[in-house]
Amino acid sequence: MSLNRNNPVSLLQAWQELQAKEPRIYTRDAAAKLGVSEAELIALRCPESAYRLKIDSLTTLLNEAMKFGQVMFIVRNEAAVLEMDGQLVFEAKDHYISGTSKEILLAVSPKQIGSAFSVHAEEWMKRGILFFDEAGDSVLKVYFRDNSKTAEIDEWLGAWKCAEQVQTLKVSSPDKSSATKEGDHHHCNCENSATSIPVEKSYKPLLESATQAGDSVTLSLCNTGCHFSVTAAIKKVAAMGPWFNILDDELHLHLRENAVASASVSSDSPTQSTKLALKDASGKTILRIRVSSESQSAKALLG
Repeated sequence: MSLNRNNPVSLLQAWQELQAKEPRIYTRDAAAKLGVSEAELIALRCPESAYRLKIDSLTTLLNEAMKFGQVMFIVRNEAAVLEMDGQLVFEAKDHYISGTSKEILLAVSPKQIGSAFSVHAEEWMKRGILFFDEAGDSVLKVYFRDNSKTAEIDEWLGAWKCAEQVQTLKVSSPDKSSATKEGDHHHCNCENSATSIPVEKSYKPLLESATQAGDSVTLSLCNTGCHFSVTAAIKKVAAMGPWFNILDDELHLHLRENAVASASVSSDSPTQSTKLALKDASGKTILRIRVSSESQSAKALLG
């Protein structure tokens, strides 16, 4: 469906008609069907249930958000979604903002952030902050876990609201040349020596074995403006429809299985770890998984 994305009345009407036909459709999926970006649909909610936020001091914004307790971080690309609860300390680096805790490494490229919105009245968590790139695609979503602090969060967000809350959003192609280097530095340095393995013998036996053995697993996912890496001992995996999932209390992974075209494994001697890289048909990395080379899951992967 082709629409005039500069006409909010027409776009809103089309979105409402689609919601009437598919009441449970996600905003991202609705945007794809309407031929626009997710951020453009979020902008239509301004200023009633969403507010455009200032993005000139992202390190400060993210650090201040942490004072309200646990949040859920959500990072996705075209074929996978990684979600993890936590509280991070953010620090501005040369080309990115680094957020760290014992279990999480999050690197965000400020140059890749084109817009940010606070969203209200979500069914599962009442308040969230959504960051999008210049194309209007999701870079990072942060949802506040403690719904009892909604009034405090609203008061704080008031200082970050843009003066103008227009319902249109100009989008363009993002600059992918300056993607976050943190993930490349820590997770991509072994792929030149990687060995290809069958997809069916890659992530499923690895994650299923890790679940059974209680092995710690590091999952890493990147998109145009963000690198997200989490480490945890996973407890539950399950295939549902086209998705292979980790379904733990504080950690979720959703991997679209039909998007995984190739898999390769490599060893990293300095960290004594085994790494699995999953790629799509174009050769773009979807997800990286790292385990100790001495773990049962690594042995299951290597046969």
